[in-house]
Amino acid sequence: MTNKNLISLCVVLCVGLVLLGAVYVTAHRMIMSPAISASVRLPTILPRPSVSQVTDLRATNTPSHPATTSSTSASSSPDCLEFDSLEEAARNPVDVCDLNLENNNLTEVPREVQQMTNLVLLLLPHNHIAALPNWIGDLKNLEVLDVSDNDLSELPNEIGGLVNLSSLSANYNQLLLLPDSIERMSKLQSLKLSVNRLAELPPLATMTSLEELAVNDNNLTTLPPDVSGLSDLKYLYLEGNQLAHVPPLNRLSLQALRLAGNPVCGSDGQIDVQDRANVPISATSFAALICIPSVGDQ
Repeated sequence: MTNKNLISLCVVLCVGLVLLGAVYVTAHRMIMSPAISASVRLPTILPRPSVSQVTDLRATNTPSHPATTSSTSASSSPDCLEFDSLEEAARNPVDVCDLNLENNNLTEVPREVQQMTNLVLLLLPHNHIAALPNWIGDLKNLEVLDVSDNDLSELPNEIGGLVNLSSLSANYNQLLLLPDSIERMSKLQSLKLSVNRLAELPPLATMTSLEELAVNDNNLTTLPPDVSGLSDLKYLYLEGNQLAHVPPLNRLSLQALRLAGNPVCGSDGQIDVQDRANVPISATSFAALICIPSVGDQ
């Protein structure tokens, strides 16, 4: 074999090796590409949770009842963009419908949230928020709001603008009173205000969809008389207040009524005789259950 032929053969072999290497690299990239794309964090597309799935993590003495709101989802849309990072959510604010910012050491509601006009669910528990902004009422599509375990002493009057809200949780704060505008929330199904400093409640007559009212561990001395007309009310938690009497509740279809820790529960652990006709029970033995602390529900 001449030198010329030998050189030609070497060239052919080198070209073949280069082509073989290119094929190997291409195949390797195709195999590894799913793993690479999987490492890129994108907004999670999940089926929308029902309101009953949004429970307060701290108010263990206020049990969550699927029957209260299980028939109502947080949105009519089957899918939603769910974020637990403000930075990611702020990139496309109009695409955000669920935002979870719990336990983030927040001292105020981030201004970026105001731009999330399609927001349906907003979770802000376990922070250090001292006040809700007035623009909170501009989130007209909001259905679930949880501000439990913060430093709130009041709620802004503008919160009444949340006319589509079905669940409001503000447990473990320092609330002294509620704005009258809250009665505009006619779609509210669950109202949780346990462990605050409330001395009275505003009129509730317009909350005709209310199924759960939890105001245990406050400073209530009376209940608004219109509680008697909340025909959909099923769960009423009043433990740990200063209630000496209760309005007529015997027409309600209550599944749970808790009154322990109130003067209305006598020293013998039973409903006071003059109030016994106001509760939806007839047996004295069952009346005693209403005055027993709900240890079993914790």
